[in-house]
Amino acid sequence: RLALVRSAFEFFALRTEPIAVRVTPDSEGEGITIVETVTPDCPFIVDSLLEYFHHLGAPMRTIMHPILKVARDDAGRIASLEQASAAERGESMVHAELELDASVELADRIAREVRMVLVEVHQATDDFASMTGRALEICEETAAERDLIEVRDFLRWLGQGGFIFLGYRR
Repeated sequence: RLALVRSAFEFFALRTEPIAVRVTPDSEGEGITIVETVTPDCPFIVDSLLEYFHHLGAPMRTIMHPILKVARDDAGRIASLEQASAAERGESMVHAELELDASVELADRIAREVRMVLVEVHQATDDFASMTGRALEICEETAAERDLIEVRDFLRWLGQGGFIFLGYRR
């Protein structure tokens, strides 16, 4: 377990690209392939990876998904970690152990496909803050209209996590 934590922290400690993926094929003959990712936190990361692993036909032995608050310097190294600094942002790390005896070629393919899955997740969720912000703006814009109290209450509930926005239309 200590080796797992050390290896995971070493991987997490430096992120030079928005989405980091590491796939380690089985080197000890146990039939286990390790998939690790580090990315800015957003909704649907774990669900999307679980669906990909299911599609791959690889049973999962273990999955861990810590979300850590971190600030990084310009080189991508950790500047602060879980210190409640205003510069810290949520980052999602996933460590999954798949019951799969992957070759180097298969591990490379999995890494490419996992990266594509996470790119799509971020594309689908990056505008979440602007959509919830717009819902709250509508509340402010209609504050003087008494007959819209229930609509404003509903929009506030949506914006406070009662719903995952996938899009909106004016």
